[in-house]
Amino acid sequence: MWTIDHKRLAFLLYTGGGGGPHQGAPRRKWYGLWWNGEIAHFEGDEVVTLDSKGQLLTWDHAALKLPNHTKIRRNLWIEVLQEALEEKGLGFNRNFVYAVVCVFKQTDEYGA
Repeated sequence: MWTIDHKRLAFLLYTGGGGGPHQGAPRRKWYGLWWNGEIAHFEGDEVVTLDSKGQLLTWDHAALKLPNHTKIRRNLWIEVLQEALEEKGLGFNRNFVYAVVCVFKQTDEYGA
């Protein structure tokens, strides 16, 4: 388990994932985000690309599933999630990447 912030009592917990069929293929990963006594489920394709600045981590086709009664605070959940992903970096080591980008799906009810 990884703590985002002790004061906010927010935790990001890796729950599983699957790899692509070849090197460089996106790896779908699943996490639980616990915040304010509630848990949300996050999933996304972890894609690492190399450019002139170094490694960029993109969470592609990302989805955040919230408990129904917390959906009114969706924007706050997304802020906490993006902070968690930024701090987590790659393999729970922020030093491996220069930036973290989260691209939410727009095609289903769980996109942002």
